[in-house]
Amino acid sequence: MDEILDIKITPHYDLSEISNKRDIVDIDCREDDIYILIKQKQRISTKSNYDINSSTNSYHIYLIKNNKDIVHICSINNTMDVHFLRRLKDNDDFLLVCARCRFYSCNNIEKNAFIVNSSGEIKKTLVLGDGIEDIKIENQIIWVSYFDEGVFGNFGWDNPNHRIGADGLVAFTMNGEKAYGYNSKCGNEHFISDCYAFNIDDNGEKWIYSYDEFILCKLNRNNQEKYYFCDNIGGSLLLVYSDYILMDGGYKNRDLLTIYKRNKDNFIKTIDIRLLCNTSNKKLEMIKRYYNKDILIVYENNIIYKTRLSDILEQKSLI
Repeated sequence: MDEILDIKITPHYDLSEISNKRDIVDIDCREDDIYILIKQKQRISTKSNYDINSSTNSYHIYLIKNNKDIVHICSINNTMDVHFLRRLKDNDDFLLVCARCRFYSCNNIEKNAFIVNSSGEIKKTLVLGDGIEDIKIENQIIWVSYFDEGVFGNFGWDNPNHRIGADGLVAFTMNGEKAYGYNSKCGNEHFISDCYAFNIDDNGEKWIYSYDEFILCKLNRNNQEKYYFCDNIGGSLLLVYSDYILMDGGYKNRDLLTIYKRNKDNFIKTIDIRLLCNTSNKKLEMIKRYYNKDILIVYENNIIYKTRLSDILEQKSLI
């Protein structure tokens, strides 16, 4: 059996006061700040149970500032269910997105994204398509990855010429205009059927891991492709730092994490790791996890745990 390295993480913040009778919908993790989207009513947070329209929902955005103080930013009442929160870096606005979107006709498409200011007022609505897996923001560009229903169609998106998610990964301007589509450009060689994991590193390079080939694709800042082999099947977590990536165990074990190091056209396994709470030595379950660049957030039993791939590498003298 391969060696498993235990990494102990200090609890970062206790959300018990604000999570009582509420649902943590999404967490947007940044360098020093953590933005949290909370819904007043409970919701089953699986893709197959995403609601499109429901009764009016009350959402709240909180900020954990400088890793210590929590601030309530605003409340939003909306009839559409929301699954993603992203802070827009250059101002005080936020992007809120529903993962599902109905297509009725070319002149009647459900708008499933909206930009709000720090008072919760809606400034703009957008259409980002159906079947959204994840969202990243880079230099005022909205990058959206799609799971299989978005790629192959559901909720009226039968015509591939209209289906936004058919590209597997799409870049939008802040006005909702399409700026890039992966499958349109690269699909003949490496087609995204279901984008399992997507991230953007500190250099602005995009990293894609998708079904069914399970190879890594890096898009440079000019969206030129470079492909890598990685011995991972089904991973849905992808942290990136320098020549290293961290992925979960995929179909075999979501709670077991593996660090890989780049070697020419391959990422070679370096070591398996397991995350533990340093106060209880209890293994953290990777059910609710959120990631951005090399930052990983795990939410369990009202506690936020935060770590970074760079910190793990330095702590264990792997770099």
